This record gives sequence, C-alpha cells and structure tokens, in this order.
Amino acid sequence: MSDAFAHLTKRRPAQWAVRIALAAVTVGAAYFSVSDTMANVVVKRDPVRAHALAPWDGKVTSQLAEHSLEMSLANQSKSDAARIAREAIIQDATAVEAFTVLALEAQTKGDAAKVNALFEQSRRLSRRELQAHIWAIEEAVNRGDIDTALGRYDTALRTSSRATEVLFPTLAAALAEPKIRSRVVKMVAAEPMWGESFVTFTGRGNFEPRAAASFFAGLDKAGYEVEDVHRTALVNALSTAEGFDAAWNYYATFRTDASRTQSRDSSFSALVQQPSIFDWRTFDSTGVFATIQRAGEGGLVEFSASPGSGGRVLAQSQMLLPGTYEVVARVSDLDGVESAKPYWTLTCADGRELGRIEMDNQQGEQVVRGSFTVDSGCVNQALALVVRPSDAISGVFGRVSFAELVRQ
Repeated sequence: MSDAFAHLTKRRPAQWAVRIALAAVTVGAAYFSVSDTMANVVVKRDPVRAHALAPWDGKVTSQLAEHSLEMSLANQSKSDAARIAREAIIQDATAVEAFTVLALEAQTKGDAAKVNALFEQSRRLSRRELQAHIWAIEEAVNRGDIDTALGRYDTALRTSSRATEVLFPTLAAALAEPKIRSRVVKMVAAEPMWGESFVTFTGRGNFEPRAAASFFAGLDKAGYEVEDVHRTALVNALSTAEGFDAAWNYYATFRTDASRTQSRDSSFSALVQQPSIFDWRTFDSTGVFATIQRAGEGGLVEFSASPGSGGRVLAQSQMLLPGTYEVVARVSDLDGVESAKPYWTLTCADGRELGRIEMDNQQGEQVVRGSFTVDSGCVNQALALVVRPSDAISGVFGRVSFAELVRQ
C-alpha cells in the first residue's frame, strides 16, 4: 500500500462524531456533506484526492479502484485495485465501477465465468457503465452474433458519454465488412441520437475511407440525407488515402455535373461550404486573398494581391481524358501592371504545366479564351488562376464571373 493510501485509511467517519455533543454532531454532518460534494467534483480529475476527501463514499472508492487498475496496467506493476474495489462494494453495493474493476481483474486471470457474472452485475446496476458494454459487445462478436453486438453498440452509444471516442473507430473500421455495413446503415437511417455524430466521424475518412463511401451510398438508398460537408470531406480523405481515381468515383455519385470532359460549376453558383478538391477552391496566402460570393443567380470570385505578392487564387482539380480543351473565362475590373498579368494554367499531377492563358489588365469586362492539350500521361490535372507579383502600389485586383474548361 502506498503512503498516500496508508494516510487515507487512517481517516474513517467512525473516528469523528463518536460520543460527542449534539452541536459537534451537527458540525460533523455538515463536514461530511461538504466533503462528499467536493469529492464528487474532484473524483474524475483526481481520484486519490477525492478519496482523501470522502474515504467512506463507495462510489468515490470505486473510482479510486479504477484509477489504481489503470496505473498498474500502465506501469506493469502489482495493483491494489481488487482490494479497493471490494472495499467500495462493502461501502456501497451499487458502486458499479467496482464490479467492473473486479471483472477486469478476473479477466487477467482467465476466469471467464467470474468475468461474465461480474460484468452482468455491472450492467444490471447501470446502463452507463462503458466497460460492461464493451464486454457485452466482445462476447457477442466472439459468438458471431452481429445483430446482438450492434445492439450493444447502440445501447452503449445512447447511454455512455465516453462511448463515441472508444467505439466510433472500431465501428467505422467494421464498415469494411458488407454484412456489418448494411446493418449499420439501417441503424443510422433510423436516426439514433449518435447517428449524425457517426456520419461526421466516418466522413473524415480516418478509417476505411472506401468502406465509408459505400456506407454513405447505402445511407442515400435508405433515404438518409448525408450533409454535403461530410461528402466533400470524404472525397478529400479518399484522394489522400486511396488516390484521385477513388476520390473521383465517389464524387461522381453525388455531383450530377461531374464529367471527365469538362470542368464544373462554371458560374460559381454552388458556393460549397467546405469544398472538395474537385470543387472550386480559393486560396489565401501572405498578401493574396480570394473569395467566392453570391452574385444574382450565380456567383462571383473576387481576388486581390498586395504589392510583391502572388500565387494561386483559384483552382479546381480535374480528371480529364486525353484531348484538346478550351478554357473560357469572363473577367472584369482587372487592375494591375502589364508586366504582371494574371493567367490561367492547367497543370498535371506530376508538375508539368500544359500552358498559360494570360489576361489583360483593363477595366470593364473581358472574355479570355485559350486551349490546352492533355496527353495520356497526364491522368489528373488542376485548372488554376494565378496572380503574378506586382510592384504597383495598388497591387492586383480582379473579378471572375465565369470560367469553364471543355473538350473540343
């Protein structure tokens, strides 16, 4: 037993308020009440200190048992957790965490029957005990009972505030199994309280992004509306983890204008909140700014660069087939110097630039046209508007109301 624990065991309620005056009893009762309150506030952050405040509280003692077990596992040392847990149950027979600690201790000894009995007791006492739910899930999985396992997932996610951080990763990874994925689709389509959070988590693509794309497709068929922000996040995750082909294949399932022979959203009307790599994206860097704004029935790109600054201000990734393509852009109020004309460019993923189409610096509106030839070795590309650094005091400013790239 550590010195801290030895100190705590010397402080028992029976040592206080024994055969003392009524006034002292009243003071003692007030102390216990305040100590209990303070202990319950402190217990999640510092179980040892909480136990010092209220060593008679079975629930606090059970939290100390959990803490002792966690520390022993981290340090690979012998633990007093089981002894503390048994003490907690004597103090409070409903101290659910204590039963969980004893179950985990029994599990380390391979005593399956004892593990089952203790976890069952823990679950009967509280539906919020996460470890008991995890045991029930594992037990169902070991039997090959998918429906029961997912039912346990549902219960845990509904009742435990800590369940999402523990269970979402394993549930997302399990989507790679079609039988599990189809059942999870039905669960989420029923709109449980954790459903939207799981869709958000899955959309990040940190676990099995291809399976996540199939999961979203299943939700579409089930009539569940996946928010656009989750779809575009998954497209970007797929492009990083699986490559542009996988990202494009999923993107094409929900963007009706997706084509491998032209660009998309020529009038900037989509105004995607969090764009994917295949949507128009603006870039802000040191001294360079760009935004897509609503303008009538469409949109408008407004860009600027301070003196001496330049770079990409607008881009859209492509999956163009080989061929010759014409770019058409409508630009207005372009203010800069002749020696630093902004230009449109089409660049291959390997860094090759297929050409530049310059724009004249002039007030009013101008239509810019030019062509690029895409060869078979350039399998994915980026159409971009680039601003050259200018030494003019006013820098560079301009607006784009239309931009389209189409195969001839």
